Amino acid sequence: MKFEEWNNRFPNFSPPEVLSPIALKRYETHGIIGIDLNALKILQEFRNKIQVPLKVNHSGLNLRGYRTPKEHLSISQGASMSPHCRGLAFDITPEKMKIHTLASRAFDFNFFKGIGVYDTFIHVDVWDRFGTGRIVKWRS
Repeated sequence: MKFEEWNNRFPNFSPPEVLSPIALKRYETHGIIGIDLNALKILQEFRNKIQVPLKVNHSGLNLRGYRTPKEHLSISQGASMSPHCRGLAFDITPEKMKIHTLASRAFDFNFFKGIGVYDTFIHVDVWDRFGTGRIVKWRS
């Protein structure tokens, strides 16, 4: 997918914002996206629905969207099946909304299958862990 098409489909989430450094280089060099486009579409739809700017990679935090397994190991001891490594997850921070409000809106949105609430961001993913369609929720 060329950058222009990406920008048309996902106007609020540029490649540098959702891809890790290694993944971004792979995208720029070979056109390999690495991220699940349906997951990105759902994130864009959520952003459109809540009408609040959301940050994924920002302020030196650049492993909050898709990341390679190697990059994942640099920040996590476990979770080798992380949805981040499969292009199915994003850690998002709202610009103008409290974290608990964002989490509540994510629960109500009904398209995310995993929602984790942390102090400064929420984790959202579209990975149906059990094949049941139910939402898995957790708090840090």
